[in-house]
Amino acid sequence: DYSEPIMIESAPVTTAVVDPGVAPATLPADAPAPGMTEFEMARQAFFRGDYPAALTATNKSLAAMPNDPIIHEFRALVQFAQGNYKEAAAGLYSVLTVGPGWDWTTLSSLYPSVDIYTRQLRALEDYIKARPQANDARFVLAYHYLTTNNKDAATAQLKELNKQTPQDPLIAQLLLMTGGPEALGVPPDAAETTPPDAPAVP
Repeated sequence: DYSEPIMIESAPVTTAVVDPGVAPATLPADAPAPGMTEFEMARQAFFRGDYPAALTATNKSLAAMPNDPIIHEFRALVQFAQGNYKEAAAGLYSVLTVGPGWDWTTLSSLYPSVDIYTRQLRALEDYIKARPQANDARFVLAYHYLTTNNKDAATAQLKELNKQTPQDPLIAQLLLMTGGPEALGVPPDAAETTPPDAPAVP
């Protein structure tokens, strides 16, 4: 459910009351955290191109770690690979609301070949050409352009999104990051100039 942003939680610190006559229960030092086994299975399935299995394992991993943004971003990548752009956009929006997304090194390492990723990216571009009003797919495309460090292409997509959804704060923030104040229609000097009558800060 991506109706609200992901709530990143720090691990709670707990103090256990131990009975002196009972040995404490311990986990092996190399025991994986709950959900990590499923996440590793999901990554392996994705690498093989078995996207339905990857999605199933990712959902199981999220059941154990529902607030992990990395797993949510990976889930969005699985949806992107399957052409489920609306679902991918929902996950990516929540992820980018709480922090930056992956870089190209991270994303490309999940694929056995850059050619496979390129075909999926071209499919998304063709989808948007046929459906210019598909804001969810356009947001996914902007994310992928950002990830591949193609700032000019990302700016173009974000400008279109900002035109269609001018009140969206995340779109405006991303557009400012990629294109600067000019991309938002604000002259650079105006963005940096303090009004003459502004009170001085001690």
